[in-house]
Amino acid sequence: MVKFIELTDYNDEPLMVNVANIIWVKPYKAEEGTIIYVTAQGTNNYPVSLCVKESYAQVTKLIQN
Repeated sequence: MVKFIELTDYNDEPLMVNVANIIWVKPYKAEEGTIIYVTAQGTNNYPVSLCVKESYAQVTKLIQN
């Protein structure tokens, strides 16, 4: 079963992220937000990153539930 979490980007737009595609998560801007790296290939073979307003703690809780 596919699990999505809903987050908010820095343009106040909602994002639905497939948890199965998350590679790693790290705090962004002094822990006020979070960067999520997903399996999609971006520039220079580096994974695509998504910057969201939710805190690192909020994102990890959503992923684990």
